[in-house]
Amino acid sequence: MAHPAILRNLVEQFQALRALHAEKGTPESRRRLEDVTYTLCVSTGTRTAEGALAAAREQLAMALAQTAEPGGTRTPLGEALSAGPARAEPVFGKTAAMVPAAVASAAAPIPVRRSA
Repeated sequence: MAHPAILRNLVEQFQALRALHAEKGTPESRRRLEDVTYTLCVSTGTRTAEGALAAAREQLAMALAQTAEPGGTRTPLGEALSAGPARAEPVFGKTAAMVPAAVASAAAPIPVRRSA
């Protein structure tokens, strides 16, 4: 299962790109929508956009429920999941999926030192 922050960002991207493609219908918007749809399907273990959205929403609801502490307060992850749209940054270039900034730093490539 994908990290809830990444999953939430994928759902937001999908919704935005679906609206953009419906409005503009360009080859670029279609390609970007197909890319994020594929990533969302892989992340949720589904084969269709509708199935992926349903699975993502279910997984996010479960993650949010698990972040509640006794007394009804939320953990930091719960706050992040219930907040507004996530701030996202590209990980590996402009065509890569967008992920939350906090996750992007952890996903950055690790430099490899070569011996002389």
